[in-house]
Amino acid sequence: MEGTGFCWSSYHKQDDFLNNVYNNKILQFLKNIPVSTSRGYLTNPTLSYWVQIYDEQAGGGHPVHDHWTPDCMISFVHFVKVPKQNCFYFQAQEKIYPKQDQGDIIFFPSWASHGVDPVVECKDRIVLAGNVTVGSFMSRQSSRQTIRWKLTKSKGSFLWEESTLTNR
Repeated sequence: MEGTGFCWSSYHKQDDFLNNVYNNKILQFLKNIPVSTSRGYLTNPTLSYWVQIYDEQAGGGHPVHDHWTPDCMISFVHFVKVPKQNCFYFQAQEKIYPKQDQGDIIFFPSWASHGVDPVVECKDRIVLAGNVTVGSFMSRQSSRQTIRWKLTKSKGSFLWEESTLTNR
């Protein structure tokens, strides 16, 4: 992180208020995205998130990065308080700035390259960003058979294991 902005992370301590607000909303959203369709659905998703606060002294920003890991499918950013300057961008051949008004939340694939420009206005910028990590994926093959894909981690590697379930 560039600058000296404040950062709070759920990796260190879960906050009951944020869990109650975000977990329910994010998990409800997951029911409406293509990875949760009639062909299959996510099971055991978990959230991790962090809050970043930048003031006029800190400025702050992030170079281009992504959040991709084999178990991280979706990332998001909630613009809690934003200056008029659009700071968040996706990086393709050029920077692409999505709409980011106060209160907006953007969901995007975790592999998408993105960054944050330093704040140049004299107003606070507060965002809550996070990732949705997937424990398993259920895929219906027929009325009698469902395939369960479960992600296992061992010694720094990931493996998607397939198992066949018989429907009754």
